[in-house]
Amino acid sequence: MRKKLVFFAVAFVLIAAALAVSFFQISSVKAQSTMSPGESWTYKDLRLELINITSSLCPPGVDCLWQGEINPEVNITNVQTHDSLQQRMGTVTKTYIDLPPYRITLENATTLSATLSVELE
Repeated sequence: MRKKLVFFAVAFVLIAAALAVSFFQISSVKAQSTMSPGESWTYKDLRLELINITSSLCPPGVDCLWQGEINPEVNITNVQTHDSLQQRMGTVTKTYIDLPPYRITLENATTLSATLSVELE
C-alpha cells in the first residue's frame, strides 16, 4: 500500500511539473504584412521597407538546371536607434534574417509583392 502511495505521489509531482513548464513557456509573437516595392510596414520597433524585387526564375518552356528564385530587397530600420540594414532575401536561399530578438521571414513572394513576417522570440 505504501509503495502505491509513493508511486502516485511521484507521478502527480512529475505531471504537475510538466504542466507547469508548458503553461509558463513563453510563446513567440508573429505578425506579417504583404508589401509592394516602395511600401513599408512597422512592427514594434522595426520598420521594414520593400526596396525592390528581382527574379531569376526559369522562363516557361525552357529547361533550366536550377528553378531560380524571387529576391525581395528589404531595408530594416530600428525606429528607436535609427540603425538600418539592407538585405536581399530569397524564396529558396536566405528565407529569413535573424536580428535578435526578432526573426524576419520571407513567407511568400511574387514579382509584384512580398509577404514578410516578424517573429519576436
